[in-house]
Parts: sequence; C-alpha cells; structure tokens
Amino acid sequence: MKNLESIIQEKKDRIISEFEKNKLTTFEIITKVVDSTTIRAYTGNKKYKPLSIYRVWAKETLANEKKCEIIKSWSDFKKIHDYFHDDFKKFWLKVEGKKLMFYKINKIIDLFFKGIAEWDELENERRIWFFNNANVPIDKYTLKYLRTHTHSAEIKRKIQKNPSMGNIGNKVKLYDTIQKEIRKLCNGEAPYIFETLAQEEGRGSSDSNIILEPIKKKRIKVA
Repeated sequence: MKNLESIIQEKKDRIISEFEKNKLTTFEIITKVVDSTTIRAYTGNKKYKPLSIYRVWAKETLANEKKCEIIKSWSDFKKIHDYFHDDFKKFWLKVEGKKLMFYKINKIIDLFFKGIAEWDELENERRIWFFNNANVPIDKYTLKYLRTHTHSAEIKRKIQKNPSMGNIGNKVKLYDTIQKEIRKLCNGEAPYIFETLAQEEGRGSSDSNIILEPIKKKRIKVA
C-alpha cells in the first residue's frame, strides 16, 4: 500500500487546481452542498423534510452572518464552528421539536463550511484559508480511509473495519480526535485533500466509471 504522504504529494496539485476553479453561489451552497443522499439518514421527522430544514437555516445564516469573514486563526474557526453547531441544533429543535445527534449536526456544519470554502462572495484569501484549515466532513469513506492510513491504535479500536457515522454518535472527544489525526496525517497539507482522496477511493474517481457496458438483449418469448 502506498504511503499517504506520497499519495498527497502526487495528487494535491490536481485537487488544489480543481478547488481554485470551482466556485459556488449562495444559492448553490443552500441547495447543493447538502443533498438528498447526505440527508437520507436523518429519518423520523414528523413536521418538515430534513433537507428543507437545512436549506432554510443555510439561507438565513448566509443572509445574516458575517462571521466567516472575520476568521483569521484556528481559535476563531473553532468558536464560529461551535456557534454554527449550536445554532443549527437549536433551529432543528425549534422547527422539528426533537434533538438531533451530535454527529449529524457536525456533518451538516462541516459540509456547510466546505461550501463556504468555495463561496464566490468570499475573498480569495478567505476561501484559501478555509480550504487549508476547516474540518473534514466525516462519513464512512473518510472514516475507512483514516483507518487504513492511521497508526493510532485508539482510532483503529474505535472505528470499525466497515465504519459508519454511528461510530461517532454523540462522542465529542472522538470527533475531535479524528479531526486532529487527519491533520497529523496531512502533515501541513490541506485536510480537504485527504477528504477528496477518501471520497475518490470510496466512491470511485470519475474516470474509473468510464467502462464498456454490454448491451442487454431482450429475451424473445416463444409462443
């Protein structure tokens, strides 16, 4: 198996180039960064569709908040991340009348920040800062990729071989440990590079899906 550091060095230029070219409008952050595939695990709602709750919150947040523009350090980011986490938690509880688990809230917030990193209304310097520093949205692909490359016995013990977000549950400390380990493995490179590599390995890169597909012949029924 290839060393992660060499994989990052081999592919980072392509990933950074794709990031620099890709920009999202406010509308796209509201409608695309969290989609129906992401939200399908958010079951049990009785009042509103989960995706609509995120979209209303994101619309209100992007319209009223200037907090992302003042983040200049990791401590700033941590404060704003915690603020958005609590704000979305309260908003969900207010409109749906029930609490949402910690890992589900953080998945939404980390995807939201990933959208912010590509926001066309943010100065390029700010966008680059988020790309280089923001937390990685955690899913089964990032957890599996982390388990493959980490040397941490604690993480290997706490993350199953076939992991799911349920491994994190409401464990705040484990979430923080995972984010720190990803940064450690990236060795100064952007955590989003790790996330992109994890998604490409888990889902298959775009060119891996280009294959010859045989024509399925219809069966002819003989009377």
